[in-house]
Amino acid sequence: MATILIIEDDAPLQEAYSFILKTAGYEVVSAYNGKEGLEQAKKTVFDIILLDIHMPIMNGWEFLEKFQTKKPPTTKIIVFSNMVEPDIQKQADTLGAFRSVLKSSMTPSEMLRLVSGTLDAET
Repeated sequence: MATILIIEDDAPLQEAYSFILKTAGYEVVSAYNGKEGLEQAKKTVFDIILLDIHMPIMNGWEFLEKFQTKKPPTTKIIVFSNMVEPDIQKQADTLGAFRSVLKSSMTPSEMLRLVSGTLDAET
């Protein structure tokens, strides 16, 4: 069973993502900002981290910068953002993200396909 960390400050989105993934059989851990996410990532090796960019306390970019040196090679980070600028994808790639997606257009079935496809992808 894959373990997924969701770092998202929007509580309704956090709950929806958790519900969708838990219902599909994934183990899910939640964090509401990058600092909490970093603390969780120190305790557990996650298969996937779903990472929001705009959050209080520590944003997604700061999380990526701090986590990059500690990231296990098997952990894949998917940056979720509502911004579609090419700079977002470029910065996410530079900081070690596996993929960047537009979260506002993500349906539950697309989320499950994204997670499944990411787990199946080679590092």
